[in-house]
Amino acid sequence: MTLKNGPSITYLTHRLAQAPPAVLEKPSIVSREHGIVSTAAVVSDLLAELGGPMLEAGETKFFQDRHDASKENLLLMIQTACHLCHDRWLRDMSRLEGGKDLVARLKTFLIVGLEELADHARASYLTEDPEGREELSRLVLSALGLVPEGESEVQARDRLTALDSVERARLIESTREAQRRAREIREALARKAAEEAASKMTRE
Repeated sequence: MTLKNGPSITYLTHRLAQAPPAVLEKPSIVSREHGIVSTAAVVSDLLAELGGPMLEAGETKFFQDRHDASKENLLLMIQTACHLCHDRWLRDMSRLEGGKDLVARLKTFLIVGLEELADHARASYLTEDPEGREELSRLVLSALGLVPEGESEVQARDRLTALDSVERARLIESTREAQRRAREIREALARKAAEEAASKMTRE
């Protein structure tokens, strides 16, 4: 299936770079009083704006269950993605044929699409860092089945792969683990050599 063209990466990253401070206001969290934003409400408002159904009770509970300090970063990322999508380009596309599918894809992405990234990067990375802005822009377009304006599917896929923070973290961890194993082997060989040398001296 040929993917439809979305907006340019330049347009999307500029929108993220210009995101108002309210985007990263702390979400309402049960155990803390300073929370301001209800992430579930932000998501529901976006879906309604795009002509789709608002979150169902079970889906709202999904966000409420994450309203604790350990998931604050994830909720902030979701709010950032909502800001990126709360724009004319997606409203226009949602009114075209297949718009309902687009909204359904977006809801799925907002619920499950940022879990891993939130484990490896801060939410501020998505607005303050050029690569972070590009990564979120490409993640959203990919989730919606769109390619950036001026790019082929292959170009879009390759660039997203190059920016993949989750995969990069896995590679770093894999490299560290390999280095740790190599160090342990070297140390074991050194101990064995020392023991053999000591044994030889004793025999002599």
